[in-house]
Amino acid sequence: MPRVSTSRHWGVLGRTQVGKSTLLARVVAGLPADLAVAVIDPAGSPAWGAWPARERAPERFGPGVYRLVPPASADNGSVAKAAAAALRAAYRQGNVLVVADEVADWPWLEAVVRRGRQRGAAVWWATQYATGAPRYLLSQTDAIWSGVQVRGVDVRVLEDATGADWSVLPRLPPFRWAVWEGGDVYLWGENNGR
Repeated sequence: MPRVSTSRHWGVLGRTQVGKSTLLARVVAGLPADLAVAVIDPAGSPAWGAWPARERAPERFGPGVYRLVPPASADNGSVAKAAAAALRAAYRQGNVLVVADEVADWPWLEAVVRRGRQRGAAVWWATQYATGAPRYLLSQTDAIWSGVQVRGVDVRVLEDATGADWSVLPRLPPFRWAVWEGGDVYLWGENNGR
């Protein structure tokens, strides 16, 4: 299995219902209980149902998982404001793992991505398409898992950001992931590993 570390930025790409949130939630569930984890879950995914949904970010993240779900009636500006409050708190505090499910270019995200590691903060993120992730996020991420990406623009965005050949993406079979960890892209799939 590809390495997942709380000190590395990690991204997951894939269409709706391929299991991005479930994958992230299962990995988070296996983390040590004393780790501070800030989950930003704007879609209110059922995959994160083990943790209570809260509408506001705290000033400080304590040990365990804190799940931020902006109100269902929130517009994109309100979601960005709620996410920015969580990201600002995580950046200032340090030693926090930020999990951004259905990530967008929220205020403070770039600061956490570019300078957060020096403060002990890392970002794990998910979105449907490579074009949906901010360019700085793609270029600063240590490992990216992707399900099928059939749009040529998404493949080109990944290739530009990582310098790797992602031509396997349009032909990816079901339940297989293309994985990049700072080098080449390789296939990883359910029940048959790398």
